[in-house]
Amino acid sequence: MEAALRSETASYIEQFLNQHPAQQQMLGFERTFRDLIFASAGKLLQPVVQALIDQFDASFQPGPRQRFVERRHLEITGLFGSMHIYRGYYWDGQRGHCPADAALGLEGCYTPALSRMMLRAAAKNSYAEASTDLLEYAGVTVCDRQIQRLVQDVAPAVGPWLTALRSQGEIALMYISADGTGVPMRKEELAGRQGKQADGSAKTREVKLGCVFLQTEVDKEGHPIRKEDSTSYVGSFEGAAEFGLLLRQEAQRRGLARAAKVIFIGDGAAWIWELVRVNFPGAILILDFYHALEHAHGLVDALWGKETPEGKRAAKLWKGWLLKDRAGQVVEQAKGRLASALDTEKARKEIAYLENNLGRMTYGTFRKAGYFIGSGIVEAGCKTVIGKRMKCSGMFWSEEGGQGILDLRCAFLSNRLDGFCQARAATQTARNDPLRLAA
Repeated sequence: MEAALRSETASYIEQFLNQHPAQQQMLGFERTFRDLIFASAGKLLQPVVQALIDQFDASFQPGPRQRFVERRHLEITGLFGSMHIYRGYYWDGQRGHCPADAALGLEGCYTPALSRMMLRAAAKNSYAEASTDLLEYAGVTVCDRQIQRLVQDVAPAVGPWLTALRSQGEIALMYISADGTGVPMRKEELAGRQGKQADGSAKTREVKLGCVFLQTEVDKEGHPIRKEDSTSYVGSFEGAAEFGLLLRQEAQRRGLARAAKVIFIGDGAAWIWELVRVNFPGAILILDFYHALEHAHGLVDALWGKETPEGKRAAKLWKGWLLKDRAGQVVEQAKGRLASALDTEKARKEIAYLENNLGRMTYGTFRKAGYFIGSGIVEAGCKTVIGKRMKCSGMFWSEEGGQGILDLRCAFLSNRLDGFCQARAATQTARNDPLRLAA
């Protein structure tokens, strides 16, 4: 094979030099030469793939009701272009089946290596950008519609695959967090939903995102250090109750039962604390410090005005109190100023928020223990996991399509996509529609 490849490559080099003048730019030279090499490799690969198919078909033992019909043709696409293969087609009286397709790990008419690359590209960027990236970086020509159809076929299997995952080893500190963000949806997905537009209608639907990460150490100053590559994500369009179960399952996969301590950091939303009450009853609860500070500043503004000398002094003082486990004193001092507040209604709301979270605001104790006190991981996740891929200009999602790309992106950013693709390619089952593939 190596000799044939060298001969084929030499022929292409000679052809290239005869067709292109020496002054051609290096960019054009490299791209054209890459295409020639890939075409040569594709020709050499095709008989190898066909030999694998022939070997599998020869050893395949059909079921009792299956009968061999014929060898059928299929054009498949891989990293080195198209290949034409012939494989055995079987019929059981109800549906047809080409067992070699599953044995090769084909996704429709794409090889496992190419389908993995297509899924990764789709998880990172829009379908159109994914198509451009594949052509630019790998010299593979697949259009955006082909990538979208592959995602629609494969993405629904990501969630079920996760259920088989289990981490191992002892865990010192496990952090769990959740947040939500709106995603633009198609009109039919928003029928009857209330929203924030002027007419009361909705333009988006909320996607809930959860993350789990680990901590094993602190730095010299006692600041917590997140364990590298330990963050995993789950996301859903479902309501808080269903999402809470999904997040708990993710924590269980990550080793919830083996964690010495479980810490849940939230932004104070009622649905988040209810989710924690139901699914993580033994967790240490921390109100995100920056949300606490934001509400403290809102209270300052309602009482004195944030730009007044009194307001500036109170804001600085209260921040220090929050970091010294003195949130209760912030509330008491604010109550004492209610009679002279600039905005009494707002002040009462901010006081109620702080009062409801007093037990989750002992930041001095949390910092002394070496815990994180901010929910920045999941808030950043809303931007990177969801916003960067699902909130681009001109995007409007169906729930099914949105959930598929959300699962795919969570798997990608949780460093699980490669594992999913490998497991899927290794499964010797006819998971695709055999009638469509065999046609």
